[in-house]
Amino acid sequence: RDLVLLASGSAVPADCRVNEGEIEVDEAALTGESLPVSKFQGSSCKMGSTVVRGEVEGTVEFTGANTFFGKTAALLGSTTEMSNFQKLL
Repeated sequence: RDLVLLASGSAVPADCRVNEGEIEVDEAALTGESLPVSKFQGSSCKMGSTVVRGEVEGTVEFTGANTFFGKTAALLGSTTEMSNFQKLL
């Protein structure tokens, strides 16, 4: 497994597990939560989040289409229903 440095100000590059220590992560883009979330040893950090405080080493668990963000995007892209706006066009 690959190791990444999750440091203050950096984007989380993939779904990672915190190896040790503590960081605070802004997950607003994924969850809508307005406040940073504390992540401890064993916690999962999702791709698309931003580290706002701290520095830890993380182990990459999932990349690309296998990440939480990738699976969500695939679900949105797989719908065959047309929105009202699409019907108007």
